[in-house]
Amino acid sequence: MPAVDPLIGVKVGSYQVAQKLGEGGMGVVYQARHITLDRLVAIKFLAGQLTTNKSYVERFLREARRCKAESSPHHYGA
Repeated sequence: MPAVDPLIGVKVGSYQVAQKLGEGGMGVVYQARHITLDRLVAIKFLAGQLTTNKSYVERFLREARRCKAESSPHHYGA
């Protein structure tokens, strides 16, 4: 029987974590629902052992900023 994921159902800021979508070397991606806007989003959490590594944290933040720009309604792409 698979282990129960402790983040499923947890409220993180304005989001309610719904299900795990996948994981990779840098972290885990979950589907979550924005509670106020009732909108589904993907949230990526940096793997715990990497949170103390400055270069991984910077890389993670660059990726997040890039994703934010690509999903912005004001972003027209190249």
